[in-house]
Amino acid sequence: MKRILSIFTALVIAALPAFAGSDGVETKSGSVRPKNEVSVSYGTLSIPHFANILGGVFGTAFTGGLAKVDKIATSGAIGIDYMNYLNSHIAVGGSIVEECLTLTFDSYNGKDEDGNATYKDGEDQHNNYVTIMPVAKLPWFYYDHFSMYSKAGAGVCVGTNTGDVTFGMQLSPIGLDFGGKAFRGFAEIGFGMQGFLLAGLRWGF
Repeated sequence: MKRILSIFTALVIAALPAFAGSDGVETKSGSVRPKNEVSVSYGTLSIPHFANILGGVFGTAFTGGLAKVDKIATSGAIGIDYMNYLNSHIAVGGSIVEECLTLTFDSYNGKDEDGNATYKDGEDQHNNYVTIMPVAKLPWFYYDHFSMYSKAGAGVCVGTNTGDVTFGMQLSPIGLDFGGKAFRGFAEIGFGMQGFLLAGLRWGF
């Protein structure tokens, strides 16, 4: 995760001089918003997280009691977005998201003296996913201290420990941010690789 974030951060920093002198974007409210923004987010209940939960439930059911799920854990979906506002109606950019998931099944180990099933501790199964996707953002409105928007992105998801490449996406129909012009907190409700619920900090410049 640190390697991915370092590469993305280096690319953003390298691009800053090109945008340092850029003007803001005037909105319908008369406020001027920064033309560029970088967001760091933490999300939960992502698509991989849902898949891990279902894998644990069905894995336990289909073995008929020979195995039971012991642990379903996630690092959470950690993401970094960069967006550039083309005008007051649309922004385009990209997102990189990483999430590490753990699933553990204990195996049936007979019964104890009371007739209750006992289980032997299983090994943790770790899966790490990195998603890279172009993103479009559609602002609803913008004021100096509050705004709302919708966001959509689609790209590829790579299982870094397996090499599997699959489709990755995020659709956040409701997003809001709040704070000052340069720094704002934000929260979104959506579905995809960044999670059903996500929140973070945003820097506009």
